[in-house]
Amino acid sequence: MFIAIWSEDANNGIGLNGAIPWKIQDEKTYLKKFVNGKKVLIGKNAFLLLKSKLEFSSDIFVVTQNDNLKEIDERIRIIHNLEEFINRYKNSEEIVYVLGGKQIIESIINDCKHAIYLKHKQKYPCDTFLKIDYKKFIITDIENFENSQIFHCDILHKI
Repeated sequence: MFIAIWSEDANNGIGLNGAIPWKIQDEKTYLKKFVNGKKVLIGKNAFLLLKSKLEFSSDIFVVTQNDNLKEIDERIRIIHNLEEFINRYKNSEEIVYVLGGKQIIESIINDCKHAIYLKHKQKYPCDTFLKIDYKKFIITDIENFENSQIFHCDILHKI
């Protein structure tokens, strides 16, 4: 089973020039809260941006076409075929948290049962936005903070 998890600004922006346009201390706490000891699927670029915040994950599956990217330690697995990976886990009882980037989330969102996203109240300069149908999300819980909210959602899929 897949659960998508990401952070976005007030305009649904998630990145600028291949980087995260905000520096918010609480994001490490946010990630740790949801993926501590869990399996994580992440694209190569997002992994390179977030790897210092993932030291608490049990298994990290990094999607890349780059044959030069080597497994850094025993927790990291290189995935070259995302479709095979999706087929392996989409109906599994094992939970895999999908952290991004954009292409990974957009490729897998229709196979996710749930989404958890942190929505910043502030707008940041962004050039990367997720193209997903938020109308399919049924909000099950909202955690409110001074400058952000965490939305917990079920995702509706056609039967």
